[in-house]
Amino acid sequence: MKQEEANELAKENLSVLHESLKLGQSDRLRAYLRAISYFKDYSFRNTIMIVSQRPTATAVAGFHTWRKLGRFVSKGQTGIRIFAPIIKKQESGDADQNSVKGFRLAHVFDIEQTEGDSMPKLAEPQTGTAEYRDKLLAVIEDHGIEVQFDASDLREGVFGVSAGKVIKIRPGMDSMTEFHTIVHEFAHELLHREECKAPENKKRIETEAESIAFSVSHACGVQCLDHVCDYIGTFGGCANTFEASMARIFETSAYIIGKLKD
Repeated sequence: MKQEEANELAKENLSVLHESLKLGQSDRLRAYLRAISYFKDYSFRNTIMIVSQRPTATAVAGFHTWRKLGRFVSKGQTGIRIFAPIIKKQESGDADQNSVKGFRLAHVFDIEQTEGDSMPKLAEPQTGTAEYRDKLLAVIEDHGIEVQFDASDLREGVFGVSAGKVIKIRPGMDSMTEFHTIVHEFAHELLHREECKAPENKKRIETEAESIAFSVSHACGVQCLDHVCDYIGTFGGCANTFEASMARIFETSAYIIGKLKD
């Protein structure tokens, strides 16, 4: 497949998601944010492609990979198209020196499209956040950021605030809300510390942080209020602006999830 064709296919899938969000179809946004938690090892564009073709996907793999896992693609199932790298091997035989010379169209299948041996169940939303809370606080500390459980400087109704190298969290919240809030404020620290927080930027900034909090929380099996969908209007405008924001959400979510799942 030529690079131009690959770019056009990716753009087509992105546009489907973009138009759905402009129309207020928040189920597709939820599907995308859930997908980040499931497919953190996939690229941004491949995640978009998976969601566009199968919004309910939770675990995907190629035909031969499923066979190695003792499962087989059910008859009549249509594969999910993604981009797979074409690797150029070095004559030295050193795998670390191999390079990507292009991409080809490949097909993967969701676990619901297969049958065979049982697979471990994916984490379901739950209230036990202690394990991931401790990891999250450790990751934040590694970034030189202090987390203070102090509401003295917080306005009524505000759960947390990012103040540049300091995150303040209202004490006494339930564990799920607290976890979600900490991730939200950590996202601000990672993405927005140096940004101008002018009113015209507020919706985008808050949407990015809230979307990241949703995805990370879901990946850790933490049930949270997905009011991120209240920000659907943020994704109006041109597709390029939308894509840039979703790429930041994807990359930051995948980074935090990777740290918590190590």
